[in-house]
Amino acid sequence: MKKHTKAEEAEIIYEAFGLLVKSNKRLSLAESFTGGLIASSLIALPGASAFMHEAVVAYSDAAKTNRLGVPKEAIKQLTAVSADVAYDMAAGLLQDGNADVVVATTGYAGPSAPHASLVGECYIAVGDKTHIHIFKHTFLGGRENIMRCGMLAALQSLSDLLRAIK
Repeated sequence: MKKHTKAEEAEIIYEAFGLLVKSNKRLSLAESFTGGLIASSLIALPGASAFMHEAVVAYSDAAKTNRLGVPKEAIKQLTAVSADVAYDMAAGLLQDGNADVVVATTGYAGPSAPHASLVGECYIAVGDKTHIHIFKHTFLGGRENIMRCGMLAALQSLSDLLRAIK
């Protein structure tokens, strides 16, 4: 993903915000490598209470397992940075029935990862009660850039989902 200008970032955030308000859908988030950036970008705008149900920063494996119901075996076999874990994080948000749409992120923001080549690799899950879509990305740059790119990619995917489910 290319580096976005502040204006482009704002456009992505405002688009997702507007679609959430218009859709009348309740949103839940589970963020790992994005560290709450998705939630803070939306909550910074007045009116987020119209759609925001919850935002969880599930950074540790234990939080992913205990709070979101990610099976320990999935993390053990695949690591926490995998499509399956992203899916399970999103599915865990849907369990209580209070969210209509969900977003989950897991990835290696850097500077370290099990292998240096994995820095920037991430999975973003976006879905609703009928289907969860998984997107794999590899972002370049330092930790802050990888986190911001993840936040923006997640919001773009959320906007795509909201347009599709009108």
